[in-house]
Amino acid sequence: MSYLGWFLAVVGLLGVIFGILQMLKAKKMNTVPFRKPSEITGPAAADAKGLVSTEGAILEGPQPLRGPMSGKPCLASEILIERKWEKWVMTEKGREKKTGTDKAFTQTYGTMFAVSDAGGRVVVDTTGALDADMEKSHTHTVAGNVYGGLAFGNFQFNASANYGDSQTTSWVGTEKIVAITPSIYVLGQLAPGAQGHTIGTPKGIGTGKLVISSRGREKLLKSTKLKMILGLVLGVLFLGGGTALGVFGSAPVSMDCDTSDIAKGPMAKNGTCTGRLTKSSLENKFGWNVAEAGAYRLSVTHPSGLAFPIFPKVTVTDSTGKQLLLVFANGRDEPVGFEDNVPAGKYTITVSDRDGGNVLLDPSFEGGFSYVVRLEKMDHPATPPASVAPTASAPPPVMIASAKPPPGKPVPAPAPAKPAPKKK
Repeated sequence: MSYLGWFLAVVGLLGVIFGILQMLKAKKMNTVPFRKPSEITGPAAADAKGLVSTEGAILEGPQPLRGPMSGKPCLASEILIERKWEKWVMTEKGREKKTGTDKAFTQTYGTMFAVSDAGGRVVVDTTGALDADMEKSHTHTVAGNVYGGLAFGNFQFNASANYGDSQTTSWVGTEKIVAITPSIYVLGQLAPGAQGHTIGTPKGIGTGKLVISSRGREKLLKSTKLKMILGLVLGVLFLGGGTALGVFGSAPVSMDCDTSDIAKGPMAKNGTCTGRLTKSSLENKFGWNVAEAGAYRLSVTHPSGLAFPIFPKVTVTDSTGKQLLLVFANGRDEPVGFEDNVPAGKYTITVSDRDGGNVLLDPSFEGGFSYVVRLEKMDHPATPPASVAPTASAPPPVMIASAKPPPGKPVPAPAPAKPAPKKK
């Protein structure tokens, strides 16, 4: 299984969805009645859903809408204020700086205007959801860990000072507008209004947005069809190719801890794989199919150069769930492992952290623990430690741990021998 393949498949699926949306938009533009502004005199100008499209010159109202930041006259506007931040977190590599961006404020603004031709006009309402050509009209950055009243052009924003453990590095305000142009194309739902017949955002679920473009109907339709073709073609290619790679491809070594068959699987190539324990995955389980009985060596270590490495604990169970092996480190930065004669069969290897995930679940700790698993088949039988060597009266153990018992769990002392009964 290839993780890259599945990532490409998801990208392809998004491309297909984008292409379908563009196809539906193009279909709507082709099927919805296109009328001159003077021809829109009542409900009969629209289709059964009340949709109609038109194109004409713009007639502004007595007080045109202006961009809140730039002050530029427009037909609609959108502003976004983002907070750039940084914070220091503890990871397995030590203290690291993490940065990010959050949306602090966003708002859209619309207005009423008319689209006209020589014989008449129709009102357009842009106060609803829009599918519009928008251009950036203003951007401004306020640097530093500041709060309170901030100015982004003509727009005032009250920035909060309380953002937990992160520190603000800057505030960025951006404005986009639907500019006023000589003519404009609109497609929406026709309804009666106080100023006359009005085209606005369609009502209901799945009806879409008010389409508005200064490029005109023909150029917008051509652009929409091109986006549809690119989205569908590239989406299908990525989806098909990514799915095939995801199902049949090999996972990269950095993510490959599938020890399903040491004789045939990826472990036979280099005997090494890597994994990671996280807040959502406090232990990792791997299938181990021993097709041929023999001596095997397994070890769990961590990548070099880590300031706070894993405290490894490894458990091996058979197909019935019976625990056959438990090895663990007595301290961090200490590898664990075992070497033993293993019968053919199916086993499960579980890797976890010795402290039960206390560090992983700590809010101040991020990223998780990395580890390296090495598993190999040896050419000679394993020699169990003398302290646990099999005796004539006891069967040999299936696997033999080479680690010390956990600290804090004393080994119980043997029961004192009972005194021999006195002779009468």
